[in-house]
Amino acid sequence: MNRPIQVHLPASFAMGELIAAQSTVLASLGWDLGMKFDVHMRPIHGSGWVEVLRLDRWEETGQSLYKFKLTLVDPSFTITEPLKNSHSPLRECLPRTQAFFDLLESTWRIRNAAQHFDPPMTAGLLQDRVKVIGHLSQQAGLALATDCKRILERINHIGQGGKVVPPAVVLEDLQSTLASEREATKQLSVQIDQLKKALGEADRSSTQSAELQGEVERLRADLIAAEAERSLAVDSLGTTRTAVHATSADLRRSATDRILDIAPGDPWPRTPGSRILRLMPHVGDLYDPAREELLSDTVGQSSIDASVLWRRFIPNGGVVHLSDAGQACTLIGATYVYLGSLDDGSGNES
Repeated sequence: MNRPIQVHLPASFAMGELIAAQSTVLASLGWDLGMKFDVHMRPIHGSGWVEVLRLDRWEETGQSLYKFKLTLVDPSFTITEPLKNSHSPLRECLPRTQAFFDLLESTWRIRNAAQHFDPPMTAGLLQDRVKVIGHLSQQAGLALATDCKRILERINHIGQGGKVVPPAVVLEDLQSTLASEREATKQLSVQIDQLKKALGEADRSSTQSAELQGEVERLRADLIAAEAERSLAVDSLGTTRTAVHATSADLRRSATDRILDIAPGDPWPRTPGSRILRLMPHVGDLYDPAREELLSDTVGQSSIDASVLWRRFIPNGGVVHLSDAGQACTLIGATYVYLGSLDDGSGNES
């Protein structure tokens, strides 16, 4: 099953961008490991293997992780279970080397630190953590290894002064190129028509005068070159059209304008918003770790109202992704779920 979580590639070294990348990497790790475990366990232990394992572990250890129903793709479970239990059946489909379990231990620490935003996120910290998770994923044969490589490439690109061009700019440039190539193709077609007409007239004249034969041959050569150039232009036109279509689709997917026709509790259909907040478990507000302030300091009562409404979905608090349009989602299980909107400061549900 394809992973429904898209790893966020940071567009800058802004803390929100870096935290969004880390959050989606950890969520993707939970998904990839969970699917790997299920493929291994289901044929041997049946579809209910997760609950059977939970009950056995709860009776054996009494650890709080196993007190309530487990989610197969929860990173807390997929990392902790094989790491902390030497006789876990999940170890059977993982590398048995000490080096791998050292990486798993490091990943467990990363996951715990990320939950508490400690220390504050930086590009260097994200790079170090993604390297660890990337090595782990590679050794475990997880698709996430490729995503981690892409994040490291993006960090290196930005660190060297490279710019991440917004899709809207790319689309505008491609549309300009498309218009130019259409005009060039049109002009070549006109030129070919003129050459064909001149060639026909020269052919008729050449029967009356041998001196025009050289002009006929030149026109034929020009015609062949023009038709070849037009063929290349048509190919380029088709390529640009395809690129415009693809970029337009990307732009629609990544647009930050308000999503309509979505209700709290529905799956979030886009990449999660890059502003990362934390719904405080014992405080009626949202906290912005990047700015080290409560959201209500900048948006007022709507943050406090939203913290009450959104607690329906995450009663114990958690990470909230806020889009530029003020709409929020959070990861529940393996799915990002829409929480609601700040709604221009009122905090009401959309």
